[in-house]
Parts: sequence; structure tokens; C-alpha cells
Amino acid sequence: MAFFLSPVLNEQQFDANGDPRAGALISTYLAGTLTAATVYKTSTGTAHTNPIQLDSSGNYPNGTQLWLLGGFAYKFVITDSNGANSRTYDNITGVGDDLSGIDQWVVFAAAPTYISATSFSLTGDQTNIFQINRRIRTVNGGGTVYSSITNSAFAAGITTVTVVNDSGVLDASISQVSYGLLSVTNDAIPRSVGMPFIGTPVATTTGTFKDFTVFPWTSEIDIPLTNVSTTGTSPLMIQLGDSGGIEASSYSGTTIEVIGATAANYSTGFAVGVTISAAAAFFGSLILRRANAAGTSWTIMGMISQGSTGQTYLCSGQKLLSAQLTTVRLTTVSGVPTLDTGEANIIQR
Repeated sequence: MAFFLSPVLNEQQFDANGDPRAGALISTYLAGTLTAATVYKTSTGTAHTNPIQLDSSGNYPNGTQLWLLGGFAYKFVITDSNGANSRTYDNITGVGDDLSGIDQWVVFAAAPTYISATSFSLTGDQTNIFQINRRIRTVNGGGTVYSSITNSAFAAGITTVTVVNDSGVLDASISQVSYGLLSVTNDAIPRSVGMPFIGTPVATTTGTFKDFTVFPWTSEIDIPLTNVSTTGTSPLMIQLGDSGGIEASSYSGTTIEVIGATAANYSTGFAVGVTISAAAAFFGSLILRRANAAGTSWTIMGMISQGSTGQTYLCSGQKLLSAQLTTVRLTTVSGVPTLDTGEANIIQR
């Protein structure tokens, strides 16, 4: 981190009568807000108290100065020791600070406090900044982690932020959090040109299921399957999960064979296929669509083909989750056969 000398309030302070402002208080905030922000005594980053109290001569205690963290703009409010005779300086950046240019990430001035691999806290009510679904970036002992906010709650002077991570986890060494320049409400994204997020294909060659993480902002999920096969004859199935885990009940839907018109209904997930040939490979695409603002209601439709037989299967259905969708699982109806060929992916919009 780089620190820059403040261009204001680094000189002796005087009142309207020309007398030193003995014991005056300087409160420090993020520019344009009343969100407390840390400032520093030295160029090496020793923090001042907030508010800073000047000594009897109107100077900083012990000959210290006012230094600002690069990349931030600050607001200062100076009053006498009783909180009167206020004067405000706003949108102040450090002298020579070349880190304050526009960037997609805005570094939050206060350090977060670790709670868990998916949550942290901040002092004060920060819910207007750390909005549900907003993107954040954290610096951890294990590296940089990118996440989306799933919950932001203020109580007892603390804002608790819960996230779903793209990959990796938050850890006890978390030292910095940045939030995306665009807010969730009244954002500046042109709706007609939103780009999909295409994940990395996952090999379906081991295990009885594959899980994919869903972002909170997602409203449509395309699930392409490329020559996916298993060691058994149980039809493929899509299941959905939330913060409570994968749900395996209360699905409504039908899958049908195009040839023969054999149909089947399942309540444990969205099945694709009725009579499956052992080791047959499937290809095609399934589409999940969000049906409510909360992200708890989802519909599915799709079509896949069985390569060795030419059989095609159609499916459709609906599922109401107990919380916002976080996970899509590719498995089988019985959950027993092992995936042994091909790859799958999800594309989120």
C-alpha cells in the first residue's frame, strides 16, 4: 500500500480569533459520506485515531502529520473539542496520488474482519455499499478471491456480509475488500448487450455427480452436455441446491422419448431420458430460467440425444427452492452410476 501526504490540515490550526485550536477534533470519512475512514500519522501507515485530537498548540500530537491511503478520496470535518465551529474539506486526495483514477474496483477504506470462509464483517452500517448481488474482491492470505454478495445485514453496529466465492475461500488473513464500481440498484449496464459468463468445461469422467456454482445475479443457465455417459442405465438428472444444500424432493416435471412417446415423471430432480442404453453418450443442451426475483423459483426445458441409438429426449419442469439458487448438480436418477466420458459446463446470463 502507498501513502500520500494530505494537501490540507497539515499546518497548525487556528480559530476565528487567530488563536491555536487547542484540542480540536478532526473526524475523517470517505469522500461525500459519513462512513468513517482511517488516515495515517506517517508515510509507513501508522494509523491515527478517529477523530484525531490536536494538541494544545493546534498541531498533531508528537509532531505527526496527516497521510492518506492511495486510491481514496476523503472528507474531513474539524470542530473544537465541544463539536462546535465546524469546517469541512471534501474530496481530498493525497499529494501526487496517481492511484485514484477510475477503476472497476473501489477499495473500501476499512479492513474487513474475518468470520468464515464465506463471510466477514465491517464496522458501521455499510449495507448501502455492500448490496446483495454486488461483486466484491478480497485480499486473503491464500490470495485474491472474487465473490458475489448473497446477504448483507446490519445489527449492533456491525455489517455482516455473506458471499458465494467464484473459487477459493476467505481466510483469517483477509486484509482488504473492494466492491464493484457498478451498484446493484440503478446500475449503468446496457441491458441489450449483457455478456454471458462461460465457465470452464468440467470433465464428466469420474464420480457420480458434478456440481456447478451459480452466481446470485444469474437469471438463465445453459447446461451444454458433450458426449456425457455413465456406467449404468439410470437416466441423467439435474438437481438444484441453495445455502441449505442440494434439494432432492418437490420437483415437478416430465421427460419424454421422441420415438415411442414413452414418458416419465420424477420428483427428485429434472430427469432427461426414460430407457437408457448402458454406456450411451449424450449430447445436447438444457436451459434453466429464473422465475422470480428472489432466485428461488426455476424452470427447465431442454433436449438431448443418445448418440448410439439416435434417441432424443425432451424435458420440462419447475422447482421452488427454500432459498436462492447457488448450485446446479448433474447426476443420475438413481445416483449410483459413475460418470465415465465427456464433459459438461454451464453458461450464465
